[in-house]
Amino acid sequence: MNKKTQLTNEELRAKRKAAKKAAFLQNAEKSNKYYGRRYLGTTNNGKDIWITMRFDRIDLQISLEVNGDLDDLLEEGAALAPIRVTQRLGNKKPKLQDFMQVHRKNAGGQVTPRTIEYIKKLINAVEAKSSVSHVDGKCSSLLFQYVTGIIFEGDINELEGNYRWYDAVEQWNIPSGGYFIVDSFLAT
Repeated sequence: MNKKTQLTNEELRAKRKAAKKAAFLQNAEKSNKYYGRRYLGTTNNGKDIWITMRFDRIDLQISLEVNGDLDDLLEEGAALAPIRVTQRLGNKKPKLQDFMQVHRKNAGGQVTPRTIEYIKKLINAVEAKSSVSHVDGKCSSLLFQYVTGIIFEGDINELEGNYRWYDAVEQWNIPSGGYFIVDSFLAT
């Protein structure tokens, strides 16, 4: 075999990685929204609580919605999610017990009371359009990173048209804005 045409394993890996990244970026370029949700736990009344994020590329606006009261998850008898359960909106919600059983050993991402307090602060950062979390009323890339990190980081199957949060940041020119930490916002 000709040595000039033979690629090393490292070169092949680099080539596959570059092709995968290009596919993610192309998928992000074709999309105008980044929507996802995360399961947080079940109240003592048996209601599953999910938080949903929506980000629209056109106006660079982000929103967070909870389908119940976060404080209900801190009451006696409530069960916080023992593992991370996230998904892109538009997909059918998984059967939680089955999903958690299958992914229990490698999922991580347990919801704790500190997670709930952090989410409350994050909601305030999202709603504070005139604060450092936004640039001229538009979501900053740092806020987008914080939200996606806690709610939905993206999908890793590029062949299904999916992409990750940082592909969206790169393709959509989300403004960078100033540095802040979520803990600088109040939890209400």
